[in-house]
Order: sequence, then C-alpha cells, then structure tokens
Amino acid sequence: MRLRSISKNVKEQNWFAVLLDFFIVVLGVFIGIQLGNWNDARHTRSAFVEAKDNLSAEYQANLEMVDKFIEDVEARTKLVRGAISALRECEKGDQAIEQVAKGANAARGTPTLHLRQTALSKITTNDAYLSLVEKKDREHLKEFERRLSQAQATLNWLEERPFENHIEDSAHISNGHLIPLSANESVMIRNLTVNASMDEICSDQTFAGPFYLWERTATFQSLRARQIRTWLSEARDGRNEAS
Repeated sequence: MRLRSISKNVKEQNWFAVLLDFFIVVLGVFIGIQLGNWNDARHTRSAFVEAKDNLSAEYQANLEMVDKFIEDVEARTKLVRGAISALRECEKGDQAIEQVAKGANAARGTPTLHLRQTALSKITTNDAYLSLVEKKDREHLKEFERRLSQAQATLNWLEERPFENHIEDSAHISNGHLIPLSANESVMIRNLTVNASMDEICSDQTFAGPFYLWERTATFQSLRARQIRTWLSEARDGRNEAS
C-alpha cells in the first residue's frame, strides 16, 4: 500500500508526500531491524545466563569429583606406604605378608579423574557470550580453561605411569579369588596375593620398584588435584568467574 502511495504521488509530482512516504518506509524497516536485533540480544543474554548457571553447576560437580579423587588417592597411598614400610624393614610374619598384599592390590591401578569442561568450553568458544563478559573476566576464563586442560593432560599421563612397571608382573604375586571392584561392586576382579615369604621378597631388589613408582605417581596426582581444587573453588566463588 505504501509503494502504491509513493507511485501515485510521483505521478502527481507531490514531492512532499513522496518524501513523507519514503521516510515512513525507511523508518518501518529500521524499527523492524532494531526489533529483530533486540529480540536476538534478549535471547542471547537469556542463553548466556543459562550457560553461566551450567558453568556454576560444572564447577561444583568437578569439585566433588576432585574431593573424592583425593580421598581415594590418600587411602591407596596409605596402603602402598604400609607395604613399602614392611619391605624396607623386612618385617616377618603373616601380618607383614598381608600388609604387602594390601599394598599390591592398591598399587595395581591408579585413581582416575576426568574433569568436565563442556559448560566452560560453551562460553569460551561463543563470541556472543564473550561479548557479555568484561575483558578481565574473559581473560580469567581463558586462563582457567588453559590451566584446567594442562592439568587434565598431566593427570592422564600420570594415570598410565604405574602400568610401565606393574606390580602384577612380579613372580611373587599371584591372582587369588574374585572380589568386587571398589568403584563398581557389580564388577568382579581377582584379588592379588603374595606367594612368597618375606625373606624371598626382601632379597628381590626389583620387587619394591612398582610400589615406589606408584607412590611417586600418587604424590603428583594428589598435588595436581589439590591445585585444581583451589582453582575450582576460586572460580565457583566468583574470583575468576564471569560477572
């Protein structure tokens, strides 16, 4: 209808009416574009608020996993160090054998920690979300993501270390009866037993090697996990988080 009016006014050479109609058309297009932009911005901000909520939940979930991981590492380390102590002192008797067996079972694998980074990545890879974050907070998020990725890479490497010199390869270790896997009681695993005397074990210079390797690995796992816990706590409390 507006185009017909413009055409009619041009034919009648009513230039004031032409300009008025043209202005109305341009204004309508401008308002339409602005309304579209406003709607997109509102949708983006709403999605960003949801993304931030997901990030906070991810921080908390990771903190809970890290706490459980550290607890697991410490429990296993206590058993492994008990075995190391018995071997270093070359203690005698069934109690010492049992102590070494417990340490061997604890050292047959390392605890696993795989951090969640989905919510964090969703924000750091979205330019629209980042535009809603202050510059200093964007830098904090990027740096936090970098440190978290590096820490995860270190944890992945440490997880595999004990298997390069595994306790189960020793001739003094045998597979015993089936027991539930601690992480999943529906999964069964063979219990490790010691098939030699303490005198035989102590005289084997290579037997204690896997225990020491596991202990070193667990020490660095615990150290890395504690660093991650500090970073996550800071982020959760808002010291390094988007505002």
